[in-house]
Amino acid sequence: MSPLRRVVLLLTTHMLLMSLCECDPPTIVHITDCLSNKQWLNFHCKSKNDDLGSRVLAPTNSYKFSFQPDVWATTLFYCTMYWQGDKKLHWFNIFEAQRDITCTDCFWSIKDTGPCRSLTQANCSVGDKYVKCYNWNPSE
Repeated sequence: MSPLRRVVLLLTTHMLLMSLCECDPPTIVHITDCLSNKQWLNFHCKSKNDDLGSRVLAPTNSYKFSFQPDVWATTLFYCTMYWQGDKKLHWFNIFEAQRDITCTDCFWSIKDTGPCRSLTQANCSVGDKYVKCYNWNPSE
């Protein structure tokens, strides 16, 4: 076997083993209902491989899910969301590997204007410190 083939085989084997290895801790996404006027949040999250189903959150309550991101940094979970005061269907990529690669505990506060990520569990108060707030993705 040529040296180049050995290197390619070794790298391929290594990548395969790394993708199967769950050595790293799972990523946990926390979603908290911080909508105005104490509205209940209806949402449905999924990835290419996992459908987490429809959920309903009471005001200030949270939901969390965990997963193992892939080694190619292509993991993507998105959620569609709606609530009584705004019949429009909103959606957002709640986890994008390229954006959230350093996030092992991703805390999201869902507000009328869009989702906000924080460093700690949200309590929906004015004093919450957000890393960044995002707009909803455009509807098609």
